[in-house]
Amino acid sequence: HILLYPIKMKYMSKPCARPPTFLMQLLLFLLIRFNQASASTILDDQFCQNYFPGGDADDCKSLRTEVQTEVRAGVPTLEVGDRSLPAMVFFHGWPDTAAIWAQQFEYFCGSRAKSTTRYFCVAPSNMNFNPDYPLAEKSDLFLDVQVDKFHGALEELKLKDITLVMFDFGSNIGFKFAYRFPTILGRVIVLDTPMSKENLNYWLDPVKYKASLFYSGYQKGNVEAYLENNDTTMSVNMNDTLGAYSMAVNAPYTLSPPCYNCTIAPQASGIGAQTGWLYNTFVNDAEGEVWTERLAPGVPINEWEFNMIPSFPDTVPLYFLFSSIGVEIPYLQWIKARDDGSDWDHLQAKIGNYSYNNDHWFSVRFSAMTNKHMEDWLKKIVPDVSDDQVSSTSYPHFLTFSMLLFVEFSLVASSYFAF
Repeated sequence: HILLYPIKMKYMSKPCARPPTFLMQLLLFLLIRFNQASASTILDDQFCQNYFPGGDADDCKSLRTEVQTEVRAGVPTLEVGDRSLPAMVFFHGWPDTAAIWAQQFEYFCGSRAKSTTRYFCVAPSNMNFNPDYPLAEKSDLFLDVQVDKFHGALEELKLKDITLVMFDFGSNIGFKFAYRFPTILGRVIVLDTPMSKENLNYWLDPVKYKASLFYSGYQKGNVEAYLENNDTTMSVNMNDTLGAYSMAVNAPYTLSPPCYNCTIAPQASGIGAQTGWLYNTFVNDAEGEVWTERLAPGVPINEWEFNMIPSFPDTVPLYFLFSSIGVEIPYLQWIKARDDGSDWDHLQAKIGNYSYNNDHWFSVRFSAMTNKHMEDWLKKIVPDVSDDQVSSTSYPHFLTFSMLLFVEFSLVASSYFAF
């Protein structure tokens, strides 16, 4: 009514007149364009096809209509839900895209959420992990820069008391985010990627890390592929390493990354060599570019408590859910010793008579168990949010409003301005 009022006032005083046809055409065009999601490779080609059971089925297609592609402070994001709701933010890892959170979006976010508390959800893309956006400048390819970029995106959204969910290399970035910007976080959920409290000397020294057995595996291959800018080397290294791993544990299904056949980096064939920048940051020991010095200037490595950050904020409860990654006992003891509700669980799945507890991508392949564990812990930490807190400015509601507005405009035009 508010938007149409000036048009009504101008033309209803002239019974034999009607508004110019271009006004109705323009309004229709704007409404369609506003409600039409932009083309997105990770949303259109990966979200359902690679990260949702049953692939591109009707239930995922329905969910996908609610997901918006946005750019926040230069960072491409997937977003769903009403911004007046509590915020849940997801950091993805390698070799995945922000689409990996499809099943968490379905459970926690938007109008179709199954969880008791519904959330406004945001999944940003790491630099060089979205094929629809240009490669980042080489000078930006450092973990502290990625942390700052994510912070800028969340600041633009004005999010506070965030539930941060992180996986794989997204956890490495997320721990650093928690160290740098703890005041906007309410709690953290870590999937399968622990910190270490032991052997910090070789974790934090680029030269010693290069010489370690941990680095000599697929990480070294990823770094070499990145430095050579060789997409084929990157794909072969990924498939050889993770394929051999699948065979070694004799799993009843593939343990390969869900998006192993995806195009991830811009202008890439396959996942792309330029996704390897994450691993290169650990061994880049050029003067002034050691990642520990960039993240925490003035904090010597002998004062760090963990291998990823000097310390974890006391104000942020943490939940660690793991399956495949070997976890140090001191890290689990540290979590249990925190007097803030922090906790951990070992997820063990079952396929037929086969008990299985060794899948890094359990959030995709065992999403129901993952989501239930997450929700159960959140219920202990934060109160529920009732549906009456939902604002009428959410995307689905605005879509309804837009359609009603167009219908009203058509009725007005046909009733009052017809010849």
